[in-house]
Amino acid sequence: MIILKSFNHPLHHRKIYYHLLNYYHYSFQKDHLILENLILLKILFFHFLNYFFCFYDFFHLTFSFRYYIY
Repeated sequence: MIILKSFNHPLHHRKIYYHLLNYYHYSFQKDHLILENLILLKILFFHFLNYFFCFYDFFHLTFSFRYYIY
């Protein structure tokens, strides 16, 4: 059974839109810093990576089939 870590999280979708709006806000400024964009991209990347692994838990899937090898 795959455990959904962020299932029914109250601020789950709001955080995605919040970081997306921050990223586009900082990226279209004239005096923006590349470091701020990289930090926000890192937040977005790990947020969607966590969202991806909530539904595709490869560690659990690979080690759950060890009894079917025989």
